[in-house]
Amino acid sequence: MEVKDVDIKIGEVGTKVIYENDIIKVWDLTLAPGEATSWHQHEMDYMFVVVKNGKVTTEYTNGDVENQDDEIGVIDYRETDVPHRLVNNDSKEYKNIVIEFKSTYKPIKK
Repeated sequence: MEVKDVDIKIGEVGTKVIYENDIIKVWDLTLAPGEATSWHQHEMDYMFVVVKNGKVTTEYTNGDVENQDDEIGVIDYRETDVPHRLVNNDSKEYKNIVIEFKSTYKPIKK
């Protein structure tokens, strides 16, 4: 998939915010089969924890594609990155919890 140089609207990181304080912001990210998140860009370093496994693809606006077969319990740390979205390619619901670290906040030009 080539999405490079496409004019996209930046949306929310996850499905809903489930916790927030001065240090972190925690998102629930739940995707039905075939569903995708909004295109979004993290303004903070973050990590995610997989709580419902599945086959997903991260599509980046720079044209990169990352296919993942996430298992329950996978934990991954990532730094602020380019706009992307997550697509559920599985026949069942996929879910992870995203934790953003406010101490690494970097405003993104929108």
